[in-house]
Amino acid sequence: RILGGIVGLLTIASLVAVWKRYAGFPRKAMVWIFIFLILEALLGMRVVITEAPLLRDLLHYIYTTSHLILSVMILSGLTFVFYSVLDRREDKPLMPFGEAFYLLVMFQILVGILVRYVKAADFNLFSYLLHITIAMGLIIFSLYIMLKRFDRYSFVTFLLVSAQVIAGVATVLTKLFLPVLFFHIAIGFLLVIWVSYLIAPEILKGKEITLLEPEARGEGASAW
Repeated sequence: RILGGIVGLLTIASLVAVWKRYAGFPRKAMVWIFIFLILEALLGMRVVITEAPLLRDLLHYIYTTSHLILSVMILSGLTFVFYSVLDRREDKPLMPFGEAFYLLVMFQILVGILVRYVKAADFNLFSYLLHITIAMGLIIFSLYIMLKRFDRYSFVTFLLVSAQVIAGVATVLTKLFLPVLFFHIAIGFLLVIWVSYLIAPEILKGKEITLLEPEARGEGASAW
């Protein structure tokens, strides 16, 4: 809860900072992120009230899944906003099949949420095997991308995917031992941030990004 509160405060501070300095995509994106943050907080309270450790019914699963999906969406959105306000003249990340890889990572997270909340070690064999299959697919896919275009972007992607899979295997072998599980989740969030950063140039194509002049900031220039 403390971490959630800190993240909320940082997001609000980011919204204020972006609102004062930029017009166009950064402002619009931060407004949507703030809305998603409020929804996530409300769902988080509901998850706590209904007890989160294991799936008990469909409604509980919807609450928990929606809460975690919103977390991932907020994280990805913040990465896009961060990239949009960077000075990108010198270097732009580029990875072959970046959009497809991003979608596969997001789908893997959805399956991972299902696996986690139906107790992956001994229940729901289909989702468990699907999670493993996608994980192996991500390793092969990231290895193929690295061999096709070897640079620091593809190399870091392969390392993160490999670390995520290893942490996932360790999570199951330790029967969801909390420190290992947290490590698995943390790498997953890092992977989301990284892949979001890699596809940001494509996402931001054609988007209006305007740095406001000091006078315009003081007058509250039009954001939309």
